[in-house]
Amino acid sequence: MHYTQEDFTEELLQTISSLEKELLDFSEDFLDKYDPELVRKYKMEAEFELSGTHPFKPGYRSAVSVLIADEEDSMLIRTISIWSCTAHFLGIPVSAKMIGSKLVGELLDDSAEFVKNELRSFIRENMGIQDKRMV
Repeated sequence: MHYTQEDFTEELLQTISSLEKELLDFSEDFLDKYDPELVRKYKMEAEFELSGTHPFKPGYRSAVSVLIADEEDSMLIRTISIWSCTAHFLGIPVSAKMIGSKLVGELLDDSAEFVKNELRSFIRENMGIQDKRMV
């Protein structure tokens, strides 16, 4: 969902923080739910990515990623962006806020539960797991 600087409210900040917290917790506990045999066979990682200092400052970005690598070191990565804030000048992204630029934010349209299911599906599809109970 697209937000302009006028939409940057305390309520939006709470929404972003809550979504990030839930997906951070998910990424930290993610591998504990898998069969240890699968984890040994594949290298799997779940990571919460965060850059920037404040959600309403340019350069802030949060995302959650899952990486799967097999014995041949072939890697598959699925990254889902949660929130990003950029400065735009005349519609063009710029690296820092400057006179005349506007802040723009992009928030994930889906719920945290949808993202969790999406990441589980990514693993099932790419590891050939048929039984949904295994992931």
